[in-house]
This record gives sequence, structure tokens and C-alpha cells, in this order.
Amino acid sequence: MRVLALFLAILLFSSSAFSQPNIYDIVTIKKEIKELKEKYKRDLVTGEEYEEILTLLEKKLTVATEYQKKREEKSYAQKEFKKAQKLFDYGDYKGAGRIYDKLLKKTYPQKQFEYGKDLYEKGDYDQAPIVYRKLLANYPESEWADDAHFGLGMVYYDLGKFDKALEEFTKVSESKFKSELSFQTTDMIQKSLLASYEIPQAIRVLILQGVPKVKIRTLKGFKIIDLTNGETITFVSLDKPLSFKRTQEGIKIKGKKVHRFVTVPLKIIALKEDDLLKINGRGYRGQVVIRRDKRGRLNVINEANIDDYLYGVLPYEISPAWPLEALEAQAIASRTLALYRKRRSRAKDYDLDATIFAQVYGGVEGEDQRTNQAVNKTRGKALTHKGKIINSIFHATCGGHTEEAKNVWQGSEEPYLKSISCTFCKNSPYYAWEKRIKERNLRNILEEKGLNLSRIKEIEITEASPSGRAIKIAIKQRKATLPLMANNFRLFIGPNLIRSVFFTVSKKKNEFIFRGHGWGHGVGMCQWGAKGMAEKGKDYKEILKYYYTGVKIEKVY
Repeated sequence: MRVLALFLAILLFSSSAFSQPNIYDIVTIKKEIKELKEKYKRDLVTGEEYEEILTLLEKKLTVATEYQKKREEKSYAQKEFKKAQKLFDYGDYKGAGRIYDKLLKKTYPQKQFEYGKDLYEKGDYDQAPIVYRKLLANYPESEWADDAHFGLGMVYYDLGKFDKALEEFTKVSESKFKSELSFQTTDMIQKSLLASYEIPQAIRVLILQGVPKVKIRTLKGFKIIDLTNGETITFVSLDKPLSFKRTQEGIKIKGKKVHRFVTVPLKIIALKEDDLLKINGRGYRGQVVIRRDKRGRLNVINEANIDDYLYGVLPYEISPAWPLEALEAQAIASRTLALYRKRRSRAKDYDLDATIFAQVYGGVEGEDQRTNQAVNKTRGKALTHKGKIINSIFHATCGGHTEEAKNVWQGSEEPYLKSISCTFCKNSPYYAWEKRIKERNLRNILEEKGLNLSRIKEIEITEASPSGRAIKIAIKQRKATLPLMANNFRLFIGPNLIRSVFFTVSKKKNEFIFRGHGWGHGVGMCQWGAKGMAEKGKDYKEILKYYYTGVKIEKVY
């Protein structure tokens, strides 16, 4: 037994599963506190700065003192261990055994915690909690219990069980012991609290941009979470909407018997899952985040599950009365585009907006049972090319031929966005169109966009794609010629006026006549073509693989 005790003691003092924390210099910290107090006396720091820095230094001193205490205990244990070794060598096995037993009792919880942490860092989320719970059962009132609670919290956090993680971290923060993990615990409490509100497979949609105020209401109340510190304010049973108005310091909330100031950014969540958030009278699923832009105005962002988002997209992008296979093709294309934008916007406050420049999104107001059915039947399915989510852009009508992406947007080289012949959209009301614009009106529109023009004599297409679409144009005036990308020209004039760049242009007296085909940029899936293919018996897979070259349809969640 004594030989076993000796072996365990050697094991305990000769190895460690983790590197030691940084050693804080207690003398230096005390010196910094003294210097801070001197600066405060001489008015070199404000009272607010003094209190903030002093609190931080005192916390640091507490941690440093605790760590020094542990170092001294370890030093003492090492000395005792050497003493026990000598007794063992002299044959005093009883004396050596007493020391070994004492050392084992003092150091076992530390080694047990370190073993659990080692399992956690190796990703063994099954065994690590077992070790931590055993430590809690054996030493419930020791400082090691705090470390075990923290370890459990980290396991739960990594597994996405944020409510349970929050419970464990809170136990550490409320403990009578001042753990070396105190600072990390505060940080993890905030992270767990905010993560607990996250929506699975969420998409962030900018629904209001640069507004001075917004009105918000739910039928059963909502809570506001300060995203800087996790603090929560709850409003129950609102008869009327609350007004959120920007101020220099943050946001003023005003309503019936309500008058408060809050900071931004903030998140608003309905108290009941089946309740909708009404934003300026329009209903939205999910949650709402309010942020300030660079000019201090409010950006309102709807965070919703991606399929809940698609419920509010499809009826605005495609007619619910169309064949179900066309609706399902649109659901997959819209889902793929949202996922593509999401993966490219992680550093931004939102993933996409709610306009035609991303996908038109109207919340629950326009939802339809048939388009919702299409979303549900294709749940989780997206388009990929060589294992990556594609930029699955689409348009209303191609007019007989889709366009290659690089001919519309410079630098676009997506191999799956090729130009193909399309005979399926001939029944579209936008297959052929004509628009007449007077020279003066055309010039005024372009000047409003910042172009300096004299009287326009002629508009010439100087470069066209193989499909016949204009790539570059020249606006000829009396003494100058202004070159423009055709797509930019179209957007300047208005995409509802010049429906596509698949046009010819002539001039009769003081009027320019644009005759064209299709509506939209012409790249990717032709929506009216998808309808035509579905009416001819094609399924959603055939439709998508026709318009997107070399893609796969995969379940991505």
C-alpha cells in the first residue's frame, strides 16, 4: 500500500495535464493601485475612470493573491513530498504513509479537474461531464466545485445547450470562492445568454434602413435584450405599439405609460413563440434587432429561421397559382441564394435586404398556403457546385436566351451561370416590350444620378453579348460621348422602365424608343421559363439543372 501511495504521489507532483496560468505580480498590482490613488488626488483621472480602473485592479489583485496562495501550497506540498521520500528511504513507512495520505487528500480534486479538462479539450463530451460531476459529488463545498461547474458550462456551451451552460456559469459567479476563472465566467455568462436567444438556421434581413423611429407591437408582449451586456426588459400585454426613436445616447421607448431609454444594439423577442412582431404594422416571424448606422439612424433587422423567411419571399417572387414543381424550384433557388449571401456577410450586421436587389420579402402579410407547401417539401435542400453553395440568382423572364454572368457583372466567372437557350417563357407578358422616353425626361433622370449631360443626340450599343444583350452603350451628345455599362444605364433609368438590357434603341424626333425582350438581368433561372417547363411535365430537379449548369441538389440542413 505504501509503494502504491508513493507511486500516486510521484504521479501527482511530476506531471500536469495543463499549462499553468500566468503569474500575476502582487507587488506590481499594489503599486499600480497606489499610483492610481495618487493620480486621483491630483485630478489626473476622473472619478468615473478612477472607480472603473480601481475595480479592475482589485479584481486582478484578488486573482493574483489566490494564485500565489496556491503556489505556496504547492511549494509546501513539494517539501512535504521530499520529507516523505526521506522517511521512506530510512524505513519509516508509517511516517511516510501519513504524509502521502495527507498529500493525496489535498491534491486529488485538482487532478480530477485537470483530467476532466483534458477530456474536454480532446472533444470527449461524454466522459468530461462524468468526471466533473464526480468531482462535484466528492467536493461540493470546495473551490474545485466552481471549476467543475465552469467545465460543465463549457461542455454545454459547445453542445449548443445554452440554457444549461448559463446555469453552470451562474453557479460559479454566485460562489463564495473567488475563482481564477472569474473574468472568463462573466464573459461566458453573457455569451451563453445571447446565444440562448439565437434562432437555428437563421437569416438576417434588413427590413428598414436609416429610419429615425419605428413602431413595434406584439399581442402577448415582448422582451428587449441589450446586446452589449445581456440585460433584459419585459413588456407584457401591449394595447398599442411602442415607439422606438433614436436619440444622441441611444433609443427612447415611448408608449402608453412607458417612457424609457435603452442602448443599442438591442434584440426584441416575442414572449410567446406563436406571437408575431408587428413592425410599423407589418407582421414578421422570428426576432428583431435594432442597430444604428454610421449617421446614427436606425436599421431594423428581422432575424428568422430561413424557411420562415422563405414563406415571406416566395409569394413576392413567383405566383402561388403556378405549378407546384415551379414553386419548389423557386423555393430551392431562393434558399440557396439566401445561404450564399449569409456565408459572405458574416462580418456585416445583416445578410441581405428585403428589396429586388436581393429577394423581395414582405413578412407574413403575403404568405400563401401553396408557396409555404413548396418551402416545406424542399426543406433543407440547396444547389451546390463542387461541394459549395452557389450564387443561385434568377430573374422574371429571359426573353428567349439567358445570359452569362460575366457579361452583366464584371469579374463574375461562375461556371454554373452559363448562357442557354430558353423556349419556355414565350407566354410571359414581359417576353417582348417597348418603352418610349422623351429626351428631356431621359436626360433629367440621368442627371439626378450625378451624370453631367447636354442634349442627347443618340444612344448607341457599342458592345453586345452572343445572346444579343447590350454590354456597353455610348450616350452621344453635341460635343461629348459618355460610355456606360448597359446594366448600369438600365438601373439608372429604372428596372421597371428598361426591363432588361436585351434591347435595341432608336430615336424618333425628341423621343427614344427602347424595344426589348425579357425582364431582369437574364442570369440564372428564368422564372417564367420554370413555369413553362413545369407545365410541360418537368419536375423541380430538371428545371434547376437546366438553368444552372453542372449543379447538384443536396440536403444541407
